[in-house]
Amino acid sequence: LHEARGITSRGLDREASRDLGLYDWDGQLAVTEEELEQWYQLEVDMVESGALPNPSVIVEHHNVTPDQTLFGTGQAAMSFGYSNQLTPYTAALGDDEVSMVLPPTETDNPGVAVLPSQFWAINAGSSEPQAAAMLMDFILNDERAAEILKDDRGLPFNAEMLEVVEPLLDPVNAEAAAYIQSVLEQGVVAPPQPAGGAEMNSLSQRIESDILFNRQSVEDGVAEWLSYMESALQAG
Repeated sequence: LHEARGITSRGLDREASRDLGLYDWDGQLAVTEEELEQWYQLEVDMVESGALPNPSVIVEHHNVTPDQTLFGTGQAAMSFGYSNQLTPYTAALGDDEVSMVLPPTETDNPGVAVLPSQFWAINAGSSEPQAAAMLMDFILNDERAAEILKDDRGLPFNAEMLEVVEPLLDPVNAEAAAYIQSVLEQGVVAPPQPAGGAEMNSLSQRIESDILFNRQSVEDGVAEWLSYMESALQAG
């Protein structure tokens, strides 16, 4: 499982994360045509070599719950997933051990990013902005709040609060917390998804399907992906 989700109040390291992910800090696409082509071509090559199942199996499992995935049913040895999915995966696999590790890499960047599951925000028109800020600060940065919330709103990405919460968790969620600690140390904080980015997953899956079933070349699929997302971000 290679991604982490939760609530974060950490400072955003823009310099470190500017070359990671789909978007930049201005809400525009940061991924390049070459990178997208390499990604889709890698998948094509893996299907042809037998490292991935046939396209029909891949497409059938695009949007299933963790317990219905090939990994969750014991038909695959590994999978990409979110850290908060460790519990359903563990429940689905029973006695089989489930571990979370950073993706292996030959570079200094493991290619993993902190992806909050939700954000706290203050209404710009609030009549009590100071009180709202104090409440948010309490929720995110106070040990008393951490002890109450634990991981109910996702594991905290404030490293100090994570240390408070971790001993209070059951063994499975404690392992997820330890993984998030490693992500905080070795990964980066990615820019939030901008307005217009909500359709990215469904678009990527549709392009993937077209490429794997030979309805579109990798180059044409990537060109369509970029055109669609650029328009969506502009409209957003």
